[in-house]
Amino acid sequence: SPDGRLIAVGRMDGQLGLASVDTGNWVLEPRKVYAGPVDGVEFSPDGSLLVTSGNDGRIRLWDGRSGASRGSVRAVPAGVRSFVTFREDGRALMVAGSDGSVRRWDLRIETWARLACARAGRDLTTEEWVDIFGEDQPYRRTCPTT
Repeated sequence: SPDGRLIAVGRMDGQLGLASVDTGNWVLEPRKVYAGPVDGVEFSPDGSLLVTSGNDGRIRLWDGRSGASRGSVRAVPAGVRSFVTFREDGRALMVAGSDGSVRRWDLRIETWARLACARAGRDLTTEEWVDIFGEDQPYRRTCPTT
């Protein structure tokens, strides 16, 4: 972590753990988060978030202090390995896929809701929501004025 107090461990068996550097105790016991290896693990500049990537096309966000899940999003097609890094301001991620793609992902949910409304012209369905944000993020209306 930026303050040097925590270390995130992404393992080849798809497990993620978060440990205290001072005590060596797990803050988040290692648990399976990807079917394949954890390809990328990085803290946000302020340490409030942790991002991971793997081979299922999803990037996952975690609370950078407790390890609690904050949600996931499909960044590249399933089966494509992805690698992530935070932009300096911590408000976006840069995602590089093993297919040669590079994407910028804004982390502000209000940005995504606004884009979804503009594109679809309606609220997302539950299925669309899960596909975009994953099951970790509770469904909510995306277009409050429709």
